[in-house]
Amino acid sequence: MYFNININKMETYLIQESERIFNEIVTQIDKSIIYGELCLIIIIGMPGSGKTTLWNRIHAHYNNDVKIIGMSSADLYMPIIFDFNLLGECHRKCISDIFNCIESGHHAFVDNTGANSAFNTIYKYICDVMGAKMCKFIFSVDKWLDCEKVNTEFVDTLEKRCLNRHKLGGKKIDKQIITGAIERSRFDFKKEGGNLDTWLNTYPIPFYKKGFSKFEGYIYRSDVIDNIADDSISDSRIINRKKDILRKQIRNGIENHITVISNEELSDEIELYLEHMNLDSVEQPISRGIGKCVNSNGDDTIFVVIEWEWGDKLREQFGLSKKNFHITLMWSGEHNIYDEVTRDLESINW
Repeated sequence: MYFNININKMETYLIQESERIFNEIVTQIDKSIIYGELCLIIIIGMPGSGKTTLWNRIHAHYNNDVKIIGMSSADLYMPIIFDFNLLGECHRKCISDIFNCIESGHHAFVDNTGANSAFNTIYKYICDVMGAKMCKFIFSVDKWLDCEKVNTEFVDTLEKRCLNRHKLGGKKIDKQIITGAIERSRFDFKKEGGNLDTWLNTYPIPFYKKGFSKFEGYIYRSDVIDNIADDSISDSRIINRKKDILRKQIRNGIENHITVISNEELSDEIELYLEHMNLDSVEQPISRGIGKCVNSNGDDTIFVVIEWEWGDKLREQFGLSKKNFHITLMWSGEHNIYDEVTRDLESINW
């Protein structure tokens, strides 16, 4: 699967590749400044490619002025020892950083978003809603992605670079992490047809498992819930609140769910029961209209009021009180205020 070329030439190649991308990015940012448009620079590349070094050069080129361009990276939130289990949360924080940056009127730079087309879908949503231009740049695409075989010396050089960075206090990233990232990316690339232009411009909805999942307690997802949410968002009172919908998608993902059991209520018994639940036995919820709650600052959360007899019986089975089931659609402030506000289903249904 792999072939070899001289490693010294590979290091030289990587330096030249970084210079090429640097010049292209600066050209794009300068054009955006002239035309008065915001741009999101998305850098796609494997660990050790030089993405962080590239950012430092770009930041210095614009006199370290965060008002011109800001950045986010999984490296900012990942512990010194790489932990794949934390990657999702790191990406969520990156997405939030980029949203805040563009909302503040600054260009943005994302380092290492992950070479997976679904990872970039939320960034596409952000650019569409905020009126920013998305610009993607890929490191060494012909060495690891758009090629028949992965270049062995390329991987070895990345490993060496990562080792040297770790010795200087950087993240510990070994060869297994690098090759794993390459394999996942190549799988995604081939799944989208193996055409680079198609892959770069494909934005699939990320996959979320239907049924019960552990997320801040236990939540339930289904096609019925998705349909209820989609129909509700088209309501004339909220259809134009796209930025507020984004806030929810950035926090929770591009998905819809009902929280069945909160973290505080969760027990080993309930978790075991839901993990082995026969989904065919679950009766689906019913929408009772759109609800709204507002705090003292005027921030609101919009949600669907849900009637769910099956969910009521489930909670009763475990001695839990009746719950105001709902599907959160959006919120206007920094976070969802639903749990902070006293609610009365008859008064909030508006």
